[in-house]
Amino acid sequence: MNLNIFFIYKKKSFIHQMKIFFFFFSFLFFSNHEIWSRPTVYVFPPTYIGEDSEKIKFIEETLRNEIHRFYDLAHNPSYENIVVDFMKEKSGEILDQFFYGECKEDCLLSQRILLQKLLMKSLYSLTVTDSRNVTKIVLLRVLKDKAEARTEYCESCTQDDLQESIRFLVNQLEGPGEIVEEEKVKDEGTTNLRARFYFGGASSSAVSSTLSGLQLFWGNLGLGYGKWRFKYKDTSYSMDLESNLIDFLYRYELPTENSSSDFGGDSYDLTLGLGIVTSGIGTLKRDDVKYSGSSVSGYQISSFFTQQRGLWEAFLGLSFQGKYYYDLRSSESGLIHDRRVNWVNFLIGLGIYY
Repeated sequence: MNLNIFFIYKKKSFIHQMKIFFFFFSFLFFSNHEIWSRPTVYVFPPTYIGEDSEKIKFIEETLRNEIHRFYDLAHNPSYENIVVDFMKEKSGEILDQFFYGECKEDCLLSQRILLQKLLMKSLYSLTVTDSRNVTKIVLLRVLKDKAEARTEYCESCTQDDLQESIRFLVNQLEGPGEIVEEEKVKDEGTTNLRARFYFGGASSSAVSSTLSGLQLFWGNLGLGYGKWRFKYKDTSYSMDLESNLIDFLYRYELPTENSSSDFGGDSYDLTLGLGIVTSGIGTLKRDDVKYSGSSVSGYQISSFFTQQRGLWEAFLGLSFQGKYYYDLRSSESGLIHDRRVNWVNFLIGLGIYY
């Protein structure tokens, strides 16, 4: 008699679900993953010199929107703390050079150090000066090897004129031809490698289950190996199931710009995985008769939320197991048994990337 306390799926339903999962993960794996990740840059709050202090909010919103067309923007309190602490250490002369668009040798050297601390592509600073009927707008971009400034003047500047001037300056520094070329070089030379180890389980009065594994990533795509074990025991019989799985993984880097929360990490990602059973063994003991076999099929669906700090990663996850063990035989009986088991495991893990 089959064990009825577990969820049981009919064979046709199982095949239909597997087709859906296969189509979904194939789309993720073979679609162009460049759209999921862009370089991250840091935009300083703009400097406004003039009498209309209410302009500053509009100026900052316009600047961030224009730069966001090209890059992801760092928007995490942990970055803000790094910048504030760094700027406190610098002299007033260096700060004046940076915020007024005249970043010379000492200024450039200090901003390079800040870029290394933030692990970002570039920094931006905008200064708007109202003087009589003329508005001066200076946009500074600092890269690892150079600093560039662009200046625009606007007479009797309206809000629309100011918005257009900021857009013009950003386009001067970040032309579409330049950004496409830089992205090609970056994609070819800076693909991250990741290695993650996880462990977890779930249990009740009669059931215990464990799952452990290793994941390796090249960029956003990964492969994993997992080992699952499941035990059940009551007064009538006991069951011991094991299986090995290969996971196909995809990680999506969460945009920090739109995040309303800060968990203290440098960045975050969501990883989805589909696992296929490659081998296993099942043992069933009933009425002092032991049935065993190595015929098993099934799948694993997993998801992980990961936080990065420096070179280290920590993550939490869930894994749903669907397994079918069949052709369980015994030399002491002519009966043949099978078992279907669905189960959820809670997971924690650590990783490193470079």
